[in-house]
Amino acid sequence: MNIREVIVYAGASVLLIFGIYNLFSGDASYGLLWIIIGIFFLAITQPIKKPMKAAKVRKIIIFICAIILLVLGIYSIILHQIYPGIAWIIAGIIGIFVATLIKSPVG
Repeated sequence: MNIREVIVYAGASVLLIFGIYNLFSGDASYGLLWIIIGIFFLAITQPIKKPMKAAKVRKIIIFICAIILLVLGIYSIILHQIYPGIAWIIAGIIGIFVATLIKSPVG
């Protein structure tokens, strides 16, 4: 397991913890959102390491989505919503690392 995979797993764990914290604090919509995003990143990490067709296009799409998540995080922090902002930024960083894990087929 390389450092990028460790960062993806750690980030997904933090998102799950944020989700559980938000559920217990009474904000069910954010809580379920973070839990779903955390489970999503955990689910796609293993299959995405296998070679696939159109890897460049998928990388570009994932990078664009990761940048959007980072912008949402910065915007949330500017609006003084610290926990959602941090969670959006973590999701963006995980998206960037997932994009770097994509491999194109050989030959």
